[in-house]
Amino acid sequence: MCFSFFSKVAVLLVALIIQMSGVVSVDNLALHAIKSEITEDPQGVLSFWNDSLPFWRGVICGSLHQRVTGLNLANRGLVGTLSPSIANLSFLRYIYLDNNKLHGSIPPEIGSLFRLESLSLPNNSFTKEIPNNISNCTKLLHIDLSGNIAIKCSNQSIKSPTKRRFQEFYS
Repeated sequence: MCFSFFSKVAVLLVALIIQMSGVVSVDNLALHAIKSEITEDPQGVLSFWNDSLPFWRGVICGSLHQRVTGLNLANRGLVGTLSPSIANLSFLRYIYLDNNKLHGSIPPEIGSLFRLESLSLPNNSFTKEIPNNISNCTKLLHIDLSGNIAIKCSNQSIKSPTKRRFQEFYS
């Protein structure tokens, strides 16, 4: 009886380890895709991004599940675009990419990050509109897009203070 209990616990533990390693590899692949869209990294912060999650500079992982919950690459001088693969970081709660040289549009895939609480992208060179589906990020409390080239907000669910409670800044 005791043996069967411990056998079941061992099987569950092995299954959990396999599942967690597969999940972490999803985050790992997403981070490598994000890294691949960066064309210049003058401080070399991304050179430390390898296969040893959760010990990557600028990447914060949850203590329980080791999933990526935060991306803080502010003030790093990064040049490039923001990869749509950021949406594969499904536990992401905050994105801080302030004061870099990122350009292009904000990927609409960001709208699938339903845990996202803070999106901070000021002083880059993003253009176009805030993706309409950003309203799917129901926990979003803070958006800062100030200092970008031409960010427009046509999404009424973001503009209306009666529908959302968050602090917003955009050009």
